[in-house]
Amino acid sequence: MKIQCKQCHTFYSIDESKIPERGAHVICKKCNEKIIISRPLNNIPNSADSLVRIEKLLERIAISLETIVELAHDQNGDNDSTPQPDSEIDSHETKSTSNDNQRNEIIKSYLDKRAIQIRRLPEPNASDDLINSLALYLGDNYDAIERLYKMIKRTMQKGESFKLHIANDSQKAISSMCQFSHRLYQSAFLADYKYLKSPQFLITARSSCLPHVQNFFSGQWLERYILQKMIEVVESHAHKQGTHMKWSYLINPQIILPNEDDFELDILFEVQETIYWVEAKTGDYQSYIDKYSKMSKILDIDNEHAFMVLTNVDESVCDSLSAIFSMNVCSIHTFMDSFAKVLTHDESD
Repeated sequence: MKIQCKQCHTFYSIDESKIPERGAHVICKKCNEKIIISRPLNNIPNSADSLVRIEKLLERIAISLETIVELAHDQNGDNDSTPQPDSEIDSHETKSTSNDNQRNEIIKSYLDKRAIQIRRLPEPNASDDLINSLALYLGDNYDAIERLYKMIKRTMQKGESFKLHIANDSQKAISSMCQFSHRLYQSAFLADYKYLKSPQFLITARSSCLPHVQNFFSGQWLERYILQKMIEVVESHAHKQGTHMKWSYLINPQIILPNEDDFELDILFEVQETIYWVEAKTGDYQSYIDKYSKMSKILDIDNEHAFMVLTNVDESVCDSLSAIFSMNVCSIHTFMDSFAKVLTHDESD
């Protein structure tokens, strides 16, 4: 039978009769990578490769579940020790995304007065802290990670393998991409990951086609990132003013409009009973102009309090886009300042 090294893709011929029932492994003579060999099952093509993939996937899921449990323990105060971060990504704390849930009634009342019903709200999930942490790192380091992120998006539909040459990238970009890839791999958001150092400077990985992973990279990360940044801005503003500001939010509420059409919003955020609406786009945004212009009128939210945050936009055209969309159009880099400016103006009135 033929086997192939996943690292350098070298082929070897193996006598099937010498493979024990429990399987075996050999070391690649070219790159020293461990090659796991499973005994072929009768009448099932490519079973060895399938078994290896299943084994690796289960291992990644186990690591992901352990990470989620650790995060939950830390949040509940069950862990008395203070773990030291072993990499830059781990030193970023996940921002709190909870407040007095009863304040959500302010947003619901606001919608109800405009004859807008809430059909469904996403339920909290045990993986929320992990997703928020990944989103925060990706957003804070977007310029450095952008090439890797776009490669994952292109290959995740079919769970394809890819190679990314990073020799010409800055040291910050190399470090950020490697740390993010490692965290994704630990959390089963990448099915495979290897980094070849000098002289190759090469990331080899395989995207995961799991639904929750595709959802994350398709835009969920940006919504979660923006939400955490809004909370950060509000709490920073309150700290500077020496006061306490109450806030609440709804993320991804599915609503029914007065004409009975369905619609899903990204974020409705409330601060001291003032409502802010945010839509986040990681891809093309041109087709949403008419839809969002109409929605801002239905929601009865003016241009200053309705935001559209884009990852791929020239900041020099944001003012023109704001006029076209009847929204406050920002890049991922300028959103915090724009939101802080509006928040400060609201609080001074």
